Amino acid sequence: MFSHVFVSVSDFERALRFYQPLMQGLGLERRFCEPERPWAGWHSAGRSRPFFVICKPHDGLPHAPGNGQMMAFAAADRAMVRAVHDIALAHGGTCEGAPGLRTHYHPDYYGAYFRDPDGNKFGVACHAPEAEAGAGIRIATYADPVHREQVVRLWGRTFSYGTAHNDPALGIDKKLAVADGLFFVALAQASVIGTVLAGYDGHRGWLYSVAVDPGHRSRGVGTALVRHAERALTDRGCMKINLQIAPGNESVAAFYEALGYGVEPRVSMGKRIAANIPGGGA
Repeated sequence: MFSHVFVSVSDFERALRFYQPLMQGLGLERRFCEPERPWAGWHSAGRSRPFFVICKPHDGLPHAPGNGQMMAFAAADRAMVRAVHDIALAHGGTCEGAPGLRTHYHPDYYGAYFRDPDGNKFGVACHAPEAEAGAGIRIATYADPVHREQVVRLWGRTFSYGTAHNDPALGIDKKLAVADGLFFVALAQASVIGTVLAGYDGHRGWLYSVAVDPGHRSRGVGTALVRHAERALTDRGCMKINLQIAPGNESVAAFYEALGYGVEPRVSMGKRIAANIPGGGA
């Protein structure tokens, strides 16, 4: 129905701090960001339109929110409604209606409402019944800060990294700085039970940090995470996906072989860039 939607803001930097985590919570990726104009836009992975844009008014006049105007984002399930509402309030938004059922619209309408720091009003809504929306496990784009502590704990339990550049909190910050929309979590209701990071350089793709909580293994969570990341890379035009398996963890090779990956005759080499690692990476 729509090509694009513009929302005016008065302070672009403040607005960007609000909208970037909000868009991540909705599973949207940033299409562009040009502070000199200033404007920024987001869209669904693998699709060019419609896209959502924030910018200062083109006529140069002061921003003013419209009375009676509202935009509502679609949520995959009710947990996403709650998470996005929490993200909005944590980044300077104000509540216009807590998450909950609004049966006067229809029996399964579950929504929440908030305003951005400029007073623009938004809603986020799920139209699926609870049994359909909340059943099983869902793969979602990582949302900060909603998922941060749970991911840090999961990686602490799953990986035995002892080097500074693999610190979980640092890894999260570095991935978010790229803003590529390729950080995914597996959720059981609102609990993070798995992760996968993907990367794409325009030719090859990579998978990293595939982790599943020990209590949820052998239930298809890892497979769902890998397949989700593969689809995201495929949508970007990726032709080949690589991954590495650390020494001592060779048994996981069977898992990847079952998903179509094969061992290749390669020598893996790496170089740490000490200037970008807290403490020099010692």
